[in-house]
Amino acid sequence: MIPVLALALLPLAQDPAPPPSLELRVERGIARALGWLKSRQAREGSWPGPEEAHPGGVTALCCYALVRSGVEASDPALLGGLRSIAAVRFKSTYSASVHLLLAAALRAEHDRAKTRPAMIPDDAARASFDFLVANQHEGLWAYPDGAVDMSNTQFALLGLRAGTELGFEVPWKMLERCAGAIFRLQSESGGFSYAVGDAPRGGMTAATLAGIHVLGELARARGSGAFPRGNDDVASLLAKKKDRVRAAEAWMEARFDAARPAFGERGWTSSWDYSFLWAIERWCSLTGRRLIGTHDWYREGAERLLTLQSGDGDFGGSIEDTCFALLFLRRATLTGWEDRSETYRRIDAEKRAATPPRIFPAEDVPRIADWLLAGPYRDETGSPRFEKADLARLRPREKTKYENEAFERVELGTKDWTNLEVATGREGDHVFWILSTNLVWEPAGEKRQPLEATLWFAFEDPWKIWLDGKLVSSEMRTASPIREDVVLPVTLEPGVHALVVLSADEVGSSAFSGRITDRAGRALQSGFSIAAEPPWKR
Repeated sequence: MIPVLALALLPLAQDPAPPPSLELRVERGIARALGWLKSRQAREGSWPGPEEAHPGGVTALCCYALVRSGVEASDPALLGGLRSIAAVRFKSTYSASVHLLLAAALRAEHDRAKTRPAMIPDDAARASFDFLVANQHEGLWAYPDGAVDMSNTQFALLGLRAGTELGFEVPWKMLERCAGAIFRLQSESGGFSYAVGDAPRGGMTAATLAGIHVLGELARARGSGAFPRGNDDVASLLAKKKDRVRAAEAWMEARFDAARPAFGERGWTSSWDYSFLWAIERWCSLTGRRLIGTHDWYREGAERLLTLQSGDGDFGGSIEDTCFALLFLRRATLTGWEDRSETYRRIDAEKRAATPPRIFPAEDVPRIADWLLAGPYRDETGSPRFEKADLARLRPREKTKYENEAFERVELGTKDWTNLEVATGREGDHVFWILSTNLVWEPAGEKRQPLEATLWFAFEDPWKIWLDGKLVSSEMRTASPIREDVVLPVTLEPGVHALVVLSADEVGSSAFSGRITDRAGRALQSGFSIAAEPPWKR
């Protein structure tokens, strides 16, 4: 028993400190991302990118992200980047558009506070503007080589909008052609695709809705005092399409998920996480939209980005993706420049808890090679047959059949993911495959402890995974990067555990790999084995 006096001397229990606000975590995330971005700058001031196709484009994007993030006017990284693109002639839709966005952002700050020592000369900005005007095709834009697409088009519209902020006039016929053509890329369900005939995408739909708003802005500007020659034709065209616009908004409201950008009518993709969120920011900022359906798009998007940010501060290890994330977090489309440099310096100087290292499989851990494989099974676009499949009770053996396809024992690659089409010589899109193997845990000694392990899988398209008849993972993710990002912690009791995988292929490769490690990503101890055929068959 504790004496009464001792009880009186015990410190009072205190409530745990509340977690940092989203606003503070966003500030910290921006500061760390800016530090990483600056660390990737070359000594002469540029950032690396596809210079042959988009000369100066990545550097202009980085400078734009720096300006919109609120770095100080004399920031060496910004000044170095501006010097490195001073003599560049921008010759692609993407790079010319970003060049104009940067020029308009610099001009706005100069006009407001007259503190920015470097700007983009009018003749350089005009050259990028004229490039966009000269390279419209069929009412839309391409790289400019190749077919037109909605990604280049929405960037071109942003560039033209920035050009009007610099005092340039958009030809009214260009606006009319775009207003007449832009709805060609809309699906019957309301979403917009990258190119004619493609599946609708969340990022393209949000970007196109922003572009349609910009078209309306530009048309109204043509009737202003600055550009007195009106453009009633554009306003009339857009008014006639208001039901189509509402259909696109409804498509987004029904499918918005900050962590799962919509791809097609039922699927999603992780290929364009960061550009998707920046497209959401542009659409919602330009139109004053606070919610998408019932979703607080900014809060959910910011929370998502902060979970994706690495300990070094980058997003996806990519310069472009880190810029897109910064532009979302700063709500850059309409946020004016504000010197945040002192805030960033304070955050950099804070003593922060060490970020726990990310766990990845050790390089010496091989992929699982021994599988029973059946397929491919033909499906339709969107994988409806795949979605209905339930293999919870499936326990295949070699030469047994599932829906007229026999299982055969195969040896997959151990170093990287396998293209099942190449491995079997059976090609085709809109198919799925069934793979099965057994995880065997036979610990030595009297204490038969369970095994704490982690399964790692790589897919490009949708998947389902059953372990001992229980569905442990299922996603309709489509056209995603092929990497080991399906991570399943499992507890294996001593014995044999049936692992069944359903791997779909919409288009491209039939990509698949699986491996198993301990919880730290290391190879498993003795007593564990893998067998495509159950051990009692040996």
